[in-house]
Amino acid sequence: MNLLRKGLLSVMILALVAGGAMAANVTFQVNMSFQIDLGNFDPATQTTYVKGDFNSWDESMALTDGDEDGIYTGTFEIADGTYEYKYFYSPDGWEQLDNNRSMEVAGSDVTLDVVWFSNQEPQETTQLEILFSVDMSVAIIQGKFDPATDWIVVRGNYDEIGQWGGAVQLSLDTDNIYAAWIEFDNAIIGANLEYKYVILHDGNVDDPNGWETIIGNRIYVPTGNEEDTDNNGYGEYIPETVYYGDTSPDDILTQDLTVVYQVNCTPAYYKIAAEGAIYDVQDNTEVTSFDFVAISGAPPLSWDWGSIPAEHMAFDDGQNGDMTAGDSVFSRAIDYPAASDNTQIYKYGTQGYDTEAGYQMDHSIQFEDNGDTFYIYDIYGSQDTLYQNYPAEVREMGSTTIPTSFSVEQNYPNPFNPTTQIAFSLNDRADVMVKVFNVTGQEVFSHNAGTLNAGRYSVTFDGSNLSSGVYFYQVQAGGKVAVRKMTLMK
Repeated sequence: MNLLRKGLLSVMILALVAGGAMAANVTFQVNMSFQIDLGNFDPATQTTYVKGDFNSWDESMALTDGDEDGIYTGTFEIADGTYEYKYFYSPDGWEQLDNNRSMEVAGSDVTLDVVWFSNQEPQETTQLEILFSVDMSVAIIQGKFDPATDWIVVRGNYDEIGQWGGAVQLSLDTDNIYAAWIEFDNAIIGANLEYKYVILHDGNVDDPNGWETIIGNRIYVPTGNEEDTDNNGYGEYIPETVYYGDTSPDDILTQDLTVVYQVNCTPAYYKIAAEGAIYDVQDNTEVTSFDFVAISGAPPLSWDWGSIPAEHMAFDDGQNGDMTAGDSVFSRAIDYPAASDNTQIYKYGTQGYDTEAGYQMDHSIQFEDNGDTFYIYDIYGSQDTLYQNYPAEVREMGSTTIPTSFSVEQNYPNPFNPTTQIAFSLNDRADVMVKVFNVTGQEVFSHNAGTLNAGRYSVTFDGSNLSSGVYFYQVQAGGKVAVRKMTLMK
């Protein structure tokens, strides 16, 4: 009986082990000595942690440096699995890495290699002071910045400028220029010192809406040879004063402007018909049909795809800027007040979803500020390859009268990058061929538009695969030929 009981007990123990989660001891090691030298981390007042999906990214796993060599370690029991993690020091010092670190635990103890915090190995440093200076005059005109209540601050990748947080405030210098000298005790020679200017509305440090909308960050690379003219121990660098967001007075509208967005959605219709659906590029939502096109972009438009207002939706109904109902061209007239940016970044989306092109693959255009109305004509998806197998057909443009002669207009826009519209008028029914040649006479584009009735038409030319330069386009209608010059500028 005792042997039977022992056997049953052994089986039960094995079953419990097999059914339970396996775990192992994992030893983490991070070298903080360079962060200490830089003044980023103070061992006397701050703590180093490891955070990952094994501890819900909280501060439950503190590391210690028992022998005070700058290497912080800690051993913790972690269940088997594949995990992501980063090192962190209080109060908000996350590692600055492009991706999280990763590891796998598989039933046996693991000692991870010693790594430098942020993979930042010791480098030669210098003492440096920079005069950060930004012109807020345009931001004031645009209503983005109120000098009476708002702050303008600089944020960047050093503690002295907040490690991309905080509020290192600039003060009014003169003529709406805000500036501040900031000293860096350990600027790394040869490494990017990156920064941006940020508006804190009503001084709210947590305001997410005031970041400069520029491509990339502003950058200075310390050389160690900066001259110390005032003999205070810090080499000096005085960058050129910039406009907030790089928007100068020449970059804004001088008067109110109505912009008519027109987008030929034939490629979207064709792709749905051929493949059954098109998809939101961010969450893969399926769109199988649509009756409106949302226009998303910089103010007065919005990038919030989930709640595009009705006044920013384009329809093919012959109203609100749409010239011809039912021609697959969706249009919307949108009012831009004076002081708006005159260069617009925007994107279309069927049924309000982000279906036109890949993430951040947007249209860009500069408005002509010389009239009451500005017209934009786009081919849906022309800035990407998602619809390359479904090109738009020749488009008949709205007209109240039959043309009295054959004519070819100057392409628009010109210069262009990468697409432009070649418009022409026919006073009689004719077979039409559109060709483009480079300056050596080589044919680079040919489109047989077929037999067209009298009217005004437009053909889209895409120069994505061509180099910058001058090209000639030729429209042949029956026995009539016209040639014009255009410029591709990338």
